[in-house]
Amino acid sequence: YAKWKDCDDNLWLFGGYYYVNIFSDMWMLNDMWMYSIANNEWTWMSGTNVYDNMGNDSIKCYASDTNNPPGRFENRACWTRGGGTHFEFFGGWSHIGLDSCYNDLWDYNVINNKWTLMSGSVVPKADLQNGSYGTYQVSSPSNMPASRAGSNGWQRNDTLWMFGGGNP
Repeated sequence: YAKWKDCDDNLWLFGGYYYVNIFSDMWMLNDMWMYSIANNEWTWMSGTNVYDNMGNDSIKCYASDTNNPPGRFENRACWTRGGGTHFEFFGGWSHIGLDSCYNDLWDYNVINNKWTLMSGSVVPKADLQNGSYGTYQVSSPSNMPASRAGSNGWQRNDTLWMFGGGNP
């Protein structure tokens, strides 16, 4: 799951998996929840209550009421911006068999409750074909991290950093 705290000290949670009793009974989640510490209450903010939901995407960098990331887990590379009004996360496993993962970067706007696909693909990949490393230490629009899950993310000023992760 991905988690963060917003500027009003609310806690947020996205994704994860639902375990029933055996590996074949594990389902990916794409629901977004907010917990108000002040009110001691949970609020379902976004996503579905349908397991293994494939989400919806549209044009990259376009916020929409219908955008929603696919269900996933181990999407720990996450960041906040704008004083906690925006939340970003990258990648995650798409299936409990650990046979494919994502290389998508999503933004969630807490103010207008809209998702934006910023970069990458919502089609899970079982290989590194979507990785494009470019030239060492040189930014480029064609650079793209390979699909992965379980990465670490941190922020320095307004720059997002990511390290490691796993890929089948």
